[in-house]
Amino acid sequence: MQASSYVNQVLSGLSSEDVSMLQPLDPVELRQGEYVLRTGRAVEQVLFPRTGVISLIIPVENEIAVEVGMIGCEGILGSGSIAGANGATSDATVQVAGTAYAIPRARFAEAVGRSRALREKVARVDALLLAQAQQAAACNASHSAQARVCRWLLSCAIAATATWCP
Repeated sequence: MQASSYVNQVLSGLSSEDVSMLQPLDPVELRQGEYVLRTGRAVEQVLFPRTGVISLIIPVENEIAVEVGMIGCEGILGSGSIAGANGATSDATVQVAGTAYAIPRARFAEAVGRSRALREKVARVDALLLAQAQQAAACNASHSAQARVCRWLLSCAIAATATWCP
């Protein structure tokens, strides 16, 4: 399959040679409410969402949690695991059902080590996710609940419709 035929924006932006290093990519279903990562647990696979939305959630206390980011077809879930973290740094739960491509973490790490283009793409995606988390923290601290819900709904609608993904 040509790199440009993938719905995930990261995969679509890679050369066929870079995508071949990631093969085989296994299609998986993302079910609403499903936890695909748990804080502190080993990251077994890296996901490239095609459709749907995955929320990154930090458990705080007494069943309270804070969403710090969303990943849709523009991103990667689990890419930070190759930076030396022993486990997931947040929970990841499916907010909007969809599909993704999965790759074992070890194979992903090997491909990132061999491909400069993939390394650069992963670094950009991770930097954007950090910026998203910083924006969420600022909004949570300074805006009303109504404004935060509006931001969340807009972000979720954009990620779920995937109109800006190839």
